[in-house]
Amino acid sequence: MSTQQPDIFINGKAQIFEMLRFMDPLHRKTLLKNIQIRNPRLANEFIAHCITFETFLNLSDGDISTVIHTLPSSIIGMALKNTTNNNQKKILELMNRKSAEEAFEIMTQNISNEKSNSIKAQNKVVNTMINLYQTKVISIFSN
Repeated sequence: MSTQQPDIFINGKAQIFEMLRFMDPLHRKTLLKNIQIRNPRLANEFIAHCITFETFLNLSDGDISTVIHTLPSSIIGMALKNTTNNNQKKILELMNRKSAEEAFEIMTQNISNEKSNSIKAQNKVVNTMINLYQTKVISIFSN
């Protein structure tokens, strides 16, 4: 009588998603470049999964400017609401004066459901970054 071992399912994508979360930027970039060579669609899926609002804050000034100029200043202001003063200052300095004033006004207002609205605004920034990356307008992991 032979015993049959149960099938084991290994979700390779989930494992790579998890690895990418913990990798330092240089190793993450190398891994993604290697995947890009063999399977660009899969690499884009991994890259989109890795992008967070923190990624936005770490983009080059030129890429940040590209992102913020494609979004309403109210979204930028709401997204910056719960970030550090240094990050707020960095982003506002990259905006034109009128847009920066509008964003700052949103940042300083008391808004109901502030935390959830800020997260929604940050997600809009992230989705914009993903679209701009996929159309090769910005570079996400250039560091």
